[in-house]
Parts: sequence; C-alpha cells; structure tokens
Amino acid sequence: MDTLFEHHIIQNSALATEALWTCSSACYSETNKAHGLALQSAYLVLPLVFHQSSAKAFASKNRPGILPKVLAETRGLTIGLQQRMQAMATLTSQALNLGFASGCLLFDAEHDDGPEVLPGKRHPNVNHADEDVKMLLFAAKRLGVVFGEVTFAQLCAQLRVRF
Repeated sequence: MDTLFEHHIIQNSALATEALWTCSSACYSETNKAHGLALQSAYLVLPLVFHQSSAKAFASKNRPGILPKVLAETRGLTIGLQQRMQAMATLTSQALNLGFASGCLLFDAEHDDGPEVLPGKRHPNVNHADEDVKMLLFAAKRLGVVFGEVTFAQLCAQLRVRF
C-alpha cells in the first residue's frame, strides 16, 4: 500500500477533471444517453476514487451490481465518506469549473431530475504511466456505471451521505 497515494494524486485539478469526465461518460453511456451524472453525485466521485481502498474496490468489480459487491467486500467504505466529501468539495468545484471551461464537461440545467453534468468533447487519449492513476480512472468509470444503475436517493442511502 502506497502511503503517499493521496499526496501524489489528490491535489491535481486536471486529473480530477479527467476522473469526472470518465465518470460522467460512463454514466451517460450506461443510461443510453438518457441522462448524465447528477450534479450532486459529482461531489461523490473524487472522495471515492482518490481514496485508495475505495478506488481498488470499485476498479476490481464488474457489473451488474457493482455497488452492492463493493459494499459487501469493503465494509468500511462509508466510514469518513461524508467528511471526505466535504473536505474535497473545493477540489470538485475546481475540477467542474475546469471541465466546463475546457468543454470536456457540459452543464444541463434543464433536465427533469435536476442539474446534470454531461460528457463534452472527448479529452485527448492520455496513456498514464502511473498504475495508481490508471486504477483511479478505471474506478471512476465503474462509479459512472453505478450512478447509471441506481437513483441518487438510493446512492445516498447506501453510502450513508447527506446533501
């Protein structure tokens, strides 16, 4: 286990934007382009994928039922998630701003279920050399599938977070 995992990765707005794009793209595909990532759900992405044990758990699971599998295997996943989410709200906002400004994320304020984040133009293919970054982005993709499978209310109940 790399004790410097978060130190090396966490404070990077560009990487956070790439994780949000990956997650929103997977969610958009999972719902057959019916809806994107709920804006509130975007604030859950970084606390889950920048947390090493959570990222490993999500990256190692396949569909269907990724979230129940992760929660069954990683019982401590929800411990501290609320605090991590609050602590990372600024980084999430910075990543969203960067994504909207660059056009790789789009904002849909008119959706029936509330504001959503949609994938915009495809970001350039980047081959990351670091295995931790690859795992983080794969976890973001799996998390996007989860967001496409369950409602926001179910997600909050299962992850024990409040907005």
